[in-house]
Amino acid sequence: GGKVMKRRNYQILLFCLFFIIGGFLNISNVRAASANIEITSDENQVLVGDKVYVYINISSDSMFGDIEANLIYDEEILEYKGSVSFITGSSGFLKIADINLSEGTDNRKYALEFQALKVGKSEIEFSGQVMVYDYETVLPMSVFLDSLELEVKAAQTASDNAYLSSLKISPTQLSPDFDKNEYAYNASVGYD
Repeated sequence: GGKVMKRRNYQILLFCLFFIIGGFLNISNVRAASANIEITSDENQVLVGDKVYVYINISSDSMFGDIEANLIYDEEILEYKGSVSFITGSSGFLKIADINLSEGTDNRKYALEFQALKVGKSEIEFSGQVMVYDYETVLPMSVFLDSLELEVKAAQTASDNAYLSSLKISPTQLSPDFDKNEYAYNASVGYD
């Protein structure tokens, strides 16, 4: 009776080992899919008054569907000008809710239009958790993010020389006529 008992114990032990190993194999298949999000722009330096496009590119090794995220930026330096239906907000805070999609994809790109308002630097980055949902399982993916810094510079309106372009007085005139190389002038005015 002892040999049969030992053999049965070995069988139970082997079954448990297979069950445990099989469990680990399944866990590796169920691991969360991941998505990578990059924020880029055609230019990192723009001039006051310019329009600039900021691109959000989402890529993944799996098909994904819905996306929900909040984007922040400096409202004094940049103004959001876009009119995408699923991107709402303004004043430094945008909500992206690209949901109820009929099909999945492994790559998606959004173009956001901004206008440069004044000189300075603005970080454009995500605030809080970014939700990218696996299209098959509808589970949230792990998301790897980056951010973008845009620098706004003054518009180039100044001349590249220090000469005066003109010199006028009122109610009389200068004598001799203004010349950028002439430094002494006379003017006659009435007694009153």
